[in-house]
Amino acid sequence: MLETVLALTLAHLLADFVLQTGAMVASKRRMDVFSLHIGTVALLSLIALGGSWQAALAVTLAHAIIDSIKTFGLSPRQSQRLWAFLTDQIAHIASIALVTLYWPLGFATGLWGFTSPQILPPLILAIGFLTATTMGGPIVGGLMQHFPQRFAIQGLKNAGRVIGLLERAFIFFLILFNSPIGIGFLLTAKSVLRFDTTRKGQRASEYVIIGTLASFGWAMATAFLTKEALTLITP
Repeated sequence: MLETVLALTLAHLLADFVLQTGAMVASKRRMDVFSLHIGTVALLSLIALGGSWQAALAVTLAHAIIDSIKTFGLSPRQSQRLWAFLTDQIAHIASIALVTLYWPLGFATGLWGFTSPQILPPLILAIGFLTATTMGGPIVGGLMQHFPQRFAIQGLKNAGRVIGLLERAFIFFLILFNSPIGIGFLLTAKSVLRFDTTRKGQRASEYVIIGTLASFGWAMATAFLTKEALTLITP
């Protein structure tokens, strides 16, 4: 059962946060874009379960229903709110759990069934990494929407997103390899590089500090949870 839920969760993270681009999210009300995303979910779920089509189909249908409610039931402005994002993700995880209850052997009966239970650590590690890095972006972005965007630091296009991904990846592996002290050096380095923001006033500085702490906090929490999960699986 655990292999099934982890495999479907990994497929979900890849479909929602790796293969679904910002342009796709912005154009998701178009049926061709929406259908492409749902098709990606179906394909990745089928691959993750090694061909167990019943569970993959059920997850895909649930994903389509949940995304339809968010995409067409909410206004574009509402759908970008943090509460909408969190509700959407909780619903997806809940649907994966329900499908797993009905098809607990979805992974075991598929092509990759012979890898059980050796596949558990890699699945947990991959899920933890994607949750810390790619999911962290919308979480932090949604949080920062509560503050006026005029205080955001203007720089290279998408540079903030890339910086966020890199810093969360570094933090994730620093904690995983028992080197949390490196986070202090990373925070110091970022503070030095962002020193010029203080010239733009206290509000701009506070904007950067809140975003940085939120990003660091999310990555740290996810890394510690991943580490704990790996310890439980492979004591």
